[in-house]
Amino acid sequence: MGLFGFNSGKSEDKTDAANRRQFERARVRNLVAHKPKEATQPQISNLSDISAGGLKFYSNYPYEIGEVIDLEINFMQLEDPVKIKANVIFSKQMPKVKKYEIGCRFLTVPEDIRDFIDKNVDSILKGNEGEWV
Repeated sequence: MGLFGFNSGKSEDKTDAANRRQFERARVRNLVAHKPKEATQPQISNLSDISAGGLKFYSNYPYEIGEVIDLEINFMQLEDPVKIKANVIFSKQMPKVKKYEIGCRFLTVPEDIRDFIDKNVDSILKGNEGEWV
């Protein structure tokens, strides 16, 4: 399996969502570490989707919109985990489960990592599942 397990395609097919996004997103199944204020230890959560500009993950804790958080993502092709500061742009409780959907925009991401993510999202969207370059 490649860098992420995933389903091909954008996370949303809605026209307005596509128009407001600068980067294309791909659905992924990967883990992200984050530390909510209420937690005593960092939490490991499932990513939902990722782009060169941000990501969405599921959390047991809510975040405040505008909150700046530290994220850590392990990419199989990279030796070290990638540490990224991100701004929470939405935080909503998911119906029927005690989890929150958290959307983040990257604030600090090294340009080579942004390019790496963008290149691989593009590869996923073109149907090259599992073939991260």
